Amino acid sequence: MHKLRKALIWLHVDNGIIDVEDKQLLLQLRNKLGKPFKLKWEDTMNSIVGINIQQTNGSYKLFQRQLIKSIVKNAWDGTPSTKMPLTTLPSNEEVTHARDYIGVVGELSYVATGTQPDIAYAVNLLARHASRPGKDHWRCLQHLLGYIHHTKHLSLCLEPQHDGLQLTVFLDASWAGKFSRSTHGFLAQVNGCSVSWCAKRLVMVASSSCHTKFMALGIGARHGKWMKSLLGTPTPL
Repeated sequence: MHKLRKALIWLHVDNGIIDVEDKQLLLQLRNKLGKPFKLKWEDTMNSIVGINIQQTNGSYKLFQRQLIKSIVKNAWDGTPSTKMPLTTLPSNEEVTHARDYIGVVGELSYVATGTQPDIAYAVNLLARHASRPGKDHWRCLQHLLGYIHHTKHLSLCLEPQHDGLQLTVFLDASWAGKFSRSTHGFLAQVNGCSVSWCAKRLVMVASSSCHTKFMALGIGARHGKWMKSLLGTPTPL
């Protein structure tokens, strides 16, 4: 933060993004940061942390096609492509493909976190069986690989739909019964753009479906409050 001008800097290991209000401030930052550090600067952003970025008129499209193609090439057994990310998941205790299963689910987790909220629930559900995957779990994993192969041409489009700043959080939960942890999920949008999402089990067992909904509501409200604070004026370092 400058006294009169703002610069937002995001860093992740050896990748980063800098957004400034004017080019003069950017030049000052490049000069100062270039003295103690050896940096490679790019005026246009085509990718960051493995996520490809395509800029169009007034919007950005995010996708991970190379990673998806790599996952499909290495792990997909040719199960027919499908329009749904998950199929029926019956119980099967016979352990199979344990090491491969964990690796593929880990790669899919990055896809679900980065650009595909539509597979977040399926990946989370499959990850619960990573310690002892059975034949049915492997079959469902192949089903999911067929789905991402079918949808790899799609992108996460970030195109603001409103003026100003509008934050919206959608959430839902499914009660798992009196003796199991229920599943909840939320999707947060800023000006109509999906920027944050989650699908996972609650940390404790809910006593009823109503209890489950209120627990999910609390999580969604807490996340919304955090995002509202994040979107506010950044605190100077």
